[in-house]
Amino acid sequence: MSEANRIVRATLDSLSAQIALVDASGEIFLTNEAWKRFARANGTPPHEVSEGANYLDVCDAAGSAGSEDAAALADGLRSVLDGRIEEFAMEYPCHSPTEKRWFVARATRFLAGDVAEGAVVAHEDITERKLAEETLHESEERLRLAAEAARLGHWEFVPETGELHGDGAFNAHHGAPPDARLDLEGFLRAVHPDGRGAVRRRLAAALEQRDGYGAQYRVALPDGAIRWVYSRGRFVEGAGSGPDRLVGVALDVTARRELEGERERARARGLAARAEAAERGRISRELHDRVAHDMVVAHQSLQLHAAYAPSDPPRAAEKLEQAAEATKAALDQTRDLSAQLARSGARETRHGLGAALRDLLAAHAPPGVETALSVAGDESSVPTKVGEQAYLVMREAVRNAVAHSGCSRIGVSLEIRDGELVGRVEDDGAGFDPRDDPDGRRGDGWAAAFGGEGAPRAGVGLGSMRERTGLLGGRLDIHSEPGRGTAVEVRAPLEG
Repeated sequence: MSEANRIVRATLDSLSAQIALVDASGEIFLTNEAWKRFARANGTPPHEVSEGANYLDVCDAAGSAGSEDAAALADGLRSVLDGRIEEFAMEYPCHSPTEKRWFVARATRFLAGDVAEGAVVAHEDITERKLAEETLHESEERLRLAAEAARLGHWEFVPETGELHGDGAFNAHHGAPPDARLDLEGFLRAVHPDGRGAVRRRLAAALEQRDGYGAQYRVALPDGAIRWVYSRGRFVEGAGSGPDRLVGVALDVTARRELEGERERARARGLAARAEAAERGRISRELHDRVAHDMVVAHQSLQLHAAYAPSDPPRAAEKLEQAAEATKAALDQTRDLSAQLARSGARETRHGLGAALRDLLAAHAPPGVETALSVAGDESSVPTKVGEQAYLVMREAVRNAVAHSGCSRIGVSLEIRDGELVGRVEDDGAGFDPRDDPDGRRGDGWAAAFGGEGAPRAGVGLGSMRERTGLLGGRLDIHSEPGRGTAVEVRAPLEG
């Protein structure tokens, strides 16, 4: 028992989220180190908000002092404890004098059999995600202002004479004096050597096909600076004896390119932050659904053992055995969660998706289960974050197949084509009827079917798979039929 408690507490203390377990009255009976550390950092003695304190009273007091967020959290927690809702979540700001901070508070109910025992309360820091969203908004606003302030340069190219007439803005974009009269070769000399050939070919194609012209290229200015220019034009047939021409405009898009790069970096940071928050949420939910439940069962069994010991030793022994079984289950589940915390998608995919999937099958497929892996397409074209998240979805699908389907074969395929990653995990196990709950979000019926008979809230894993796929802007499809196995397919665009 003490070993299980030690590992459970060590696991809770390893999480960055602030976690507390409260009983049906709102009294706190377990907190992790992050919870106490946050209290100390905000000037609150930990004992006032930790074991023995009533969290509803703490929230009510803060609400009476004017905190609308505390009042809302108290109402939500009461709804969970009363059984009106299964889960409550809210985002709220918690700024300090020196920094902006945001958190999400989540309260989820846990049961002992059919009896409500209390709730898991977790506060998770989502500041990085919020700051990434603010950066995106600011970048988009700067991009709009830059576009409004940009000067369009106008140009006309006469192929018959090779003359290229541009106004002052066009010449400035290409490092020429405002009144310069350039010819085609003079213009091309201003284009960076890496793009010079492409610009020449596009001009020639527009003239040959009597069609439009478009190019984005770098310009090396006399002072050594590099600028990006976007130019578009159209073919104009000469009237009468007049020559054919290409006429168009040119815009300095350097600021836009820089902002697009910043926006992509911010998007990647936001994706990483949301993925990390989703993983923390998944671990928190599994602690609630699996470990906390078994610990409550063990606690109750030990209480009953003490009660029966004087008058009914056989029944007392039965309760002691139940406590030992529940403790072992909690210990095994906690070790599994600890192992999951030690792993990451980045670490497992560092040698490529194909290698990671091969190692996954080798590590998880038990003896007697046949495995097959196929990989097609250019793995190097898959962005790191896309590959990591897609792998984690497929890893969860393989775990479900191994743990719950009773299959004799698992097939995994990965295909990169047409700007899309397609991953598929198939098994020949028990399967289920998706019509039982087509959206996978109502209760435990469909989730249990997906996880197999007796699975402990397999929908937690399914929810994590859906969250990860959603972060990539992709789609998760699950196909199954009783007795015919299950196929899980994740599709994600390479460019989000």
